[in-house]
Amino acid sequence: MAAKTYFITFLLILSSWNTSAQSDEQELKEWTLKNETKLLEKYSIVQSEWFVEECLKLANSMQLTDINTCQLFQSDEINAYVFNNGHVYFSTALLKLINNEHQLASILAHEYAHIELTHYIKTLKKIKKPGIFFPKKLSLIHI
Repeated sequence: MAAKTYFITFLLILSSWNTSAQSDEQELKEWTLKNETKLLEKYSIVQSEWFVEECLKLANSMQLTDINTCQLFQSDEINAYVFNNGHVYFSTALLKLINNEHQLASILAHEYAHIELTHYIKTLKKIKKPGIFFPKKLSLIHI
């Protein structure tokens, strides 16, 4: 009887863990979309098929498998963004400073590292449950 109770308890814990993981994944998708939308509302996208193709070709040659799109946005700020969905955005100001493929490759690798090191997921977890030295108001991402 006790073994059956433990087994049922184990199944309940397992099913709640799986539901929690699915919920976290959905929340991550929603948060990614929300932040990407903020970026797109703030800046205008520069249409450049050439840049998109060259950036993706470089990402593929470097085996950065989670990068699935590259875009330019109009801004005088030198910056790049990557989102958990594999979308990478480069400011036009940053592009003006890039002199060769190697410099673009290093920026792509840097942005890819954010995905690989799960920075997006870690940031979301801190926002949901900030530590004593990480107040919630400091964790708000401003794009």
